[in-house]
Amino acid sequence: SGRLFAGLGQGLSRSTDGGASWNMIMPKSAGPVLHIHFSKTYGIIAGGLYHSTTGEEGSWDTFPCEYQGNIAAFLESSWGGLIAGGDGVVYTSTDSGSTWVEAPVAGGLRIEAIRELPDGMLIAGGTPVDPSIPGGISVSADSGKSWTRIGLSEWDIHTIVLADSQTILLGSGRGIFRSTNVAGPWELYNEGLAATHVCGLATLD
Repeated sequence: SGRLFAGLGQGLSRSTDGGASWNMIMPKSAGPVLHIHFSKTYGIIAGGLYHSTTGEEGSWDTFPCEYQGNIAAFLESSWGGLIAGGDGVVYTSTDSGSTWVEAPVAGGLRIEAIRELPDGMLIAGGTPVDPSIPGGISVSADSGKSWTRIGLSEWDIHTIVLADSQTILLGSGRGIFRSTNVAGPWELYNEGLAATHVCGLATLD
């Protein structure tokens, strides 16, 4: 308890004194740490696909996935699958990370957020790998094996949360989109926001 973790442009740092001091626990050679995921099964998963049950320096292993680059989104699904979002692709594993399957995402999104909906469908959002290609959201109804672009293609999507069992919120370059159906319609809920480029959303029960 009381531990803080910071994903850096190179490596991962940890503080055990409320942020007064920091120590590197993952080497700079690991590259940018764009996500940090806490798992009861695997411990801490961060960066590309590094994981550690203790979070101590020198205790990190990697899942055997060919791609260890800019993984910015990670999901541990309700059915036990592991889903990681990369540059234009999503990687899935159904055997505790031993093997991974690559699935291209429609339109080549650089995935920044993945969420599982109550019905098991996956929704992913991101920014285009190629700036000339639109952003938006994609969905998968087969546990991440295939993806379909469904909307909001004119906007980059940076974060996705479920406000409740029916309401989906997306943080985008235009503000917060809200819908009770993954297929839309999507409404903007920006009243009171000091800025409308939303990079992070979180809920607290």
